[in-house]
Amino acid sequence: MKKLIYLLVFVVTGLLSSCHDITVGYLIVDETAGYPLDTMIVITKAENELQRLKNIDASFYLESQEIQDKMEELQDQIYDIQNNSDYWDKLDEAMDDPDFDWFDPDAYDKLVARLDDEYGITPLQTELDELDLNLKNLATEMGFGSLDILRNDIETWQNKVDYKLPYLSSSIDGVLGTDILYFRVINVKSDNSENADKFMDYVKVKGKGQINVKYNPEVPAGTYLLTLEVENEGRSKIIEDVFTVILKDVPEEAPIPIPGE
Repeated sequence: MKKLIYLLVFVVTGLLSSCHDITVGYLIVDETAGYPLDTMIVITKAENELQRLKNIDASFYLESQEIQDKMEELQDQIYDIQNNSDYWDKLDEAMDDPDFDWFDPDAYDKLVARLDDEYGITPLQTELDELDLNLKNLATEMGFGSLDILRNDIETWQNKVDYKLPYLSSSIDGVLGTDILYFRVINVKSDNSENADKFMDYVKVKGKGQINVKYNPEVPAGTYLLTLEVENEGRSKIIEDVFTVILKDVPEEAPIPIPGE
């Protein structure tokens, strides 16, 4: 009987000990774990990229000034005609006509088009549209989609330079687990192992797997392939070769002067 009691005590103690060792929670790294955009280009000296963009803007201004001046002149002519009291009187008169079809959703546009023909706006607008197309073609030839895109890029890089902002990737996909999840870079591959070691000082992982590269990393240009480790309480997983950082040098350029500035 005593042997049976000792046996039961031994089994219960073992079960309790096993339960105590169980880690609560989970960590799942999917086979396809990774980033929507798994490559990030980092400029080693952001000031050079900002000046490059500013020089494109200056070059575009100088090459397109004649076109822009002509467009402004045409816009002023159209504005003067459309804001002439005679033009508006004709428009009001036509809309007050009993034959004006208020149920036709295109009636107003048709009326304006007729008045534009009558007052000479149509050929001015046609010329303006042609010049606008020339401006867009020039922007494409110079390597950017539009002036708005270029100006937005300049603003983005200006903020990066002014506030020394780091480069950030998106969050990682395919990693699930009990909070809190901790990510870290555990290995960097490169053609030059010494450069890879240096790069480790400039890269870390934030939040939900966001790759963070410091502003103006003092590391030679090249391609750096990152391996991450993710862990939570009692668990860890390694995600090999999951993200690529391309360090790129941009040559220094002297500012292009703009007349009158």
